[in-house]
Amino acid sequence: MKIKTLLSPIHDPDARFLKPLREKLAILLSLYEHLIFAVSSKTSTKIVEFLESSPNVTVVSSNGYGFGARNAFGAALNFGDPYHWIDSDRILHWLTAYPDELAFLLENPPNEHYTILGRTERAKLTHPKSWVYCETPCNNLASKRFGIEMDICVANVFLSRNAVRWILKDSLTNDWGILTEWPITVIRNAEKNALSYIAIEGNEWEDPDYYEEEISIAGGIEQWKTQRYDSEAEWLKRFQNSIDIISPLLKHATDNE
Repeated sequence: MKIKTLLSPIHDPDARFLKPLREKLAILLSLYEHLIFAVSSKTSTKIVEFLESSPNVTVVSSNGYGFGARNAFGAALNFGDPYHWIDSDRILHWLTAYPDELAFLLENPPNEHYTILGRTERAKLTHPKSWVYCETPCNNLASKRFGIEMDICVANVFLSRNAVRWILKDSLTNDWGILTEWPITVIRNAEKNALSYIAIEGNEWEDPDYYEEEISIAGGIEQWKTQRYDSEAEWLKRFQNSIDIISPLLKHATDNE
């Protein structure tokens, strides 16, 4: 069954995504029947106004990642499944860099209730080293818990209608812990065909698409990557994200998924 509805969080105070959204929204609407954007309160009004003026687009509010997801999931039940949850900047990059890979998976998704779309090794290593290093224990522990070698840190998933209902009923996490809490929730509720995993090239690092001027000023992408993502503050942020992701695994450690 073809993926029908896109669910996409967006946080964009500087309207960096406005140009690619204007260029690509029509293509997204040709791939999905409906688009739902969970928009943060700090996102530029230019983004909100553009999305609200577009056909077959729903805008819901987001005040935290989990909160925005639940708003999007609640709205999604009014539209067809399966659903696709992915950050806006990442779907725009995937659409540009690997359109055939995206189109194929949307037309031929797995039958499981919940499919995690992770990164190939090449795609993973395009990300800053602070990200890759801090995410390694999350991926190792998730792989051990779910019995599938996986990269769980991207927030790119396909969901059935039942999966969305189960998550709305049982999931309470508001931070990056949703990445492990959601599959735990689905496994607990599903009698069969709960979980699958696919590694894709389109999950390569998308941030450089939106910082061309800053990259030029820094003297190139590697210099910019080091300046922006190899700071003490960035490492601390990534360690905290990893703790958030791991925490639901510890919370539900007595479950026998």
